[in-house]
Amino acid sequence: MSGIFFRSEHKMSWLALVMGCFLSVGCGPIYDTVDNFIPPATSQGKICANNCESQKMMCEQLADQKKENCELRGEQACKNKKDCDKPYCSADYSKCERSYKTCYKSCGGKVESKRICVMGCD
Repeated sequence: MSGIFFRSEHKMSWLALVMGCFLSVGCGPIYDTVDNFIPPATSQGKICANNCESQKMMCEQLADQKKENCELRGEQACKNKKDCDKPYCSADYSKCERSYKTCYKSCGGKVESKRICVMGCD
């Protein structure tokens, strides 16, 4: 199954939960992870890393295609109905990113991850 499906009532509940979290004192800061890619030292390693990048781009294109297919199925399912909740479709790039990092490291590159505060920081 491609994409994540939420009914409209679930979207509102999720939105209310997130907004409540931001407005309440109990929620702490929100962090994100930033990756720094250090290229391989050898020319062979750099060629290998370029191949990893190509594989990542193909993976992301496939994820985009799955999202488009999900959207088209939703449109088709709702075409002849008055009230219809279209599915929420999204492209999931997380698998592509994980594979890319593994590939990059196997080519001799390094990936340094750093957590940074993006919201609610002191």
